Amino acid sequence: AYGSFDGPATEFVPWVIKHIREDFVHGYHGIANEYVVVEGDVAYGELYAVVNNAVVTEEGQVIENMIWGRYIDRYERRSGEWRIAHRQFLLDSIESRPSSDQARDRSDQGEDGLAWGMRSIDDASYSILPAQPNRALDW
Repeated sequence: AYGSFDGPATEFVPWVIKHIREDFVHGYHGIANEYVVVEGDVAYGELYAVVNNAVVTEEGQVIENMIWGRYIDRYERRSGEWRIAHRQFLLDSIESRPSSDQARDRSDQGEDGLAWGMRSIDDASYSILPAQPNRALDW
């Protein structure tokens, strides 16, 4: 189980992608302060997370959330590659409020001449980053 999701890992990614596409206006998820203990082919970790997202309610209002928490993980080395075997999210704090980003036109530059991030292929990252990475992350 993960939040309101309760099912196998193979169904999690399609569930979360559908949720993000349908309900999110924007989102940010950052990981910091990773603490990992390795014991042979098993490891245990605590990772701090900061999440900011804006979601649309059933009434059409945009709500901004700031979430602080920690991932408690167990990793396993399988065929020489490390994988997350179990993950639990611990919610430390959450703040929710109506968003001031209700209906912004993102077609032009933002404040101070900065380009707006876009939730589409119009985002500047698509013109810089390769569509397919050359290799998976080694960690």
